[in-house]
Amino acid sequence: MDKHTQHFIETLRHISLTERERLDMRSRLESYIDFHTPVNAPHRGAVMHAPRSFFTGHFRWMQGVAAFVLVIVVGTSTSFAAEKSIPGDALYAIKVSINEPVRVALAVSPKSKATVATELVQRRLEEATQLAVEKKLTHEDSVSLAARIQTSVRASEDAAGILETAGDHEAALEARSDLESKLVANTQVMQLIAAQETLQQDTHVSDFLGVVASTTRIVAAARQHSEVSIVEATTTERRQGINKSSKRNLQEAAHNLVNLSDSSSTVLVVEAQASIDIGQQALAQAEDTDDATVAAHTYILSQYAKRIAEETSAAVRAAKTLGISPSDLHATTTDDVVHEPKNNEHKEEKESDQPATTTLPDTDSKHDDDY
Repeated sequence: MDKHTQHFIETLRHISLTERERLDMRSRLESYIDFHTPVNAPHRGAVMHAPRSFFTGHFRWMQGVAAFVLVIVVGTSTSFAAEKSIPGDALYAIKVSINEPVRVALAVSPKSKATVATELVQRRLEEATQLAVEKKLTHEDSVSLAARIQTSVRASEDAAGILETAGDHEAALEARSDLESKLVANTQVMQLIAAQETLQQDTHVSDFLGVVASTTRIVAAARQHSEVSIVEATTTERRQGINKSSKRNLQEAAHNLVNLSDSSSTVLVVEAQASIDIGQQALAQAEDTDDATVAAHTYILSQYAKRIAEETSAAVRAAKTLGISPSDLHATTTDDVVHEPKNNEHKEEKESDQPATTTLPDTDSKHDDDY
């Protein structure tokens, strides 16, 4: 750097604005800012690549989200559609291998386990009924459905046993009674179908009915065991609670017969109404006494009325669907299952904690995995 340049730089360092000049410049800048909104010029690269960056940066993410939503929507739709499938349908495997095991897994308490198991029994019976009506019940379907029914019955009985062991005798009796009513009601429907001329020679239907009938007798024996237990377990302190449960059962029984007024003269409906009337008379007596035994027997009668009303309602509806006169139902009911409780005649001693008749035969082990 030469001397002239260095001297020029030194001179610039000593140049400064006066106070008046500074204030004037500040005023000009503020006036300019007030009337002009500053705009940040985007970077050239950002301007050139912003559109491509947005689409390319988010496209794959959007693809992933869309794929996930598609899987959920399609999976849910498929799962929902599978609920209406029957053996032989393409979606039936999803129904019994995915949907139902999820329901079983979500049932945590013994009550919910018994409820779900009973619902699965109902499903298998309805599937067998539909196949029989369509004349599509094969030997393989009959065996498979019967095995699944027995597996679900065992699951329900296991849950009822847990409830009984825990001292919840009412819940145990209710679970077993509800299961029995589902079995008997659907047996009546199947018998109506089997009695039709076109199916009288169908051995698959008769074989299936034979398995269901034997299973029903086992469930009825377990229910009778619960009746004995509830008589022994009911105390004076629990009497009022038992009476409330009896009243609820009788109300549910009456509700099941509400829509059967046009069939009120049929034998089954008359018998069901009579069982409700007997239960109501017993309840009135139980509410007027402190006798715990009377309350317990009234509860048993109310469960009986509820069970018979549900069976009757299902049978009458099925008869109408099949074009059969409800007046013919008395000829096709299940005569080999004893329903009538022996009021005040229960054995005072229990032969064992669990009767031997409650043991179900072993079935295909692959169905046991669901539980």
